[in-house]
Amino acid sequence: MRIKLVLSLFLCASMLCGIGCNRDYVEYSDNDIGFEIKYPVGWQVKHVDQEGVAINFESPIEDAGDGFPENISVTAGEFDRVITSSEFADLSISATKAYMKNVLILKKSGFTTGNLKGTTLEYSATGFSGEKLIFHQVFFVIDKRLFSVISTLEEKNAEKYLPVIRRVVDSFQIK
Repeated sequence: MRIKLVLSLFLCASMLCGIGCNRDYVEYSDNDIGFEIKYPVGWQVKHVDQEGVAINFESPIEDAGDGFPENISVTAGEFDRVITSSEFADLSISATKAYMKNVLILKKSGFTTGNLKGTTLEYSATGFSGEKLIFHQVFFVIDKRLFSVISTLEEKNAEKYLPVIRRVVDSFQIK
């Protein structure tokens, strides 16, 4: 009897979370580049006029002292040869070290979401205004097509936003 009650409560809680979670995210689709992703309700969608950046999502400013919106960008492009997602990550971190200060690799590992396999890279760096930032990047390569989902978080907000970032990354699909 007690086991049935616990299982019933667990199933109800799971269903409620699933229902609420689906309403907390909005789907963004780019048919020209060929991807879709879900981002949190309340975040701004910003079309960036920068080569390789497909879209940027920014968190709302939390209060008057919040000068840095956490953000997620999707980049896409083509390479002149086939490379692995790990090589893509290495190229990205080399470029990042050329213009960011105090870059420290925290983690590099394989990553799988749905039917996509890639490489995840987490690192910290000092931002242009001196703030301590955490970057979480996931790289996917399909033939010569390169995709990355990049999040930038203030170090002090990382614990709060990392679950959101993971959910957004898990929703990424290449069409």
